[in-house]
Amino acid sequence: MTLILVLAVFPILFAVLTFTSELNLLFLLPLAGLALTVYGVIIPTETRDYFGDKAVGIETMVVRIGLVKASLLSIVLLGLGGTLIATSFFVIFAFGPYPVLSLSVLAIAVADLFVLRNLRKLYLLSKDYEDSNDQDPIAREITAFSANNPKWIMLVTQTYSLISLVMLISKFIS
Repeated sequence: MTLILVLAVFPILFAVLTFTSELNLLFLLPLAGLALTVYGVIIPTETRDYFGDKAVGIETMVVRIGLVKASLLSIVLLGLGGTLIATSFFVIFAFGPYPVLSLSVLAIAVADLFVLRNLRKLYLLSKDYEDSNDQDPIAREITAFSANNPKWIMLVTQTYSLISLVMLISKFIS
């Protein structure tokens, strides 16, 4: 929870409250969505380290709840977070000076669906690992596959940043 506050909530609240003294629902919804998304895409980073952490007794969230539950949680958090962000951005654009910009929200859907597809594969690998007698090859595959997570993080966060930039520019040119 502290990680979510430090990475996603406090920096944005600071920036907004620097320029305005009011908060509204269309600000809080994407902020909540961002917080959920950040944690959703960070979980696979812990997944990559799961086997080493478990072997030496480091108790991360993934070690505590297990690979299958952690993978499923990642899917749920990213799905819910992306939905909150996309819905909020869509409403802001649709009722703003340039409603056609609401189509740019499709970029969020495409990025999130790509990452969700990969998270689903990680979930299925985790289930295979749990059900397997020969876990070593699957463990290596999970570790190798989850090593792609920095790319997933970049895709999601850069897409959200790009749409936020479009929103900011549209406010200045209206």
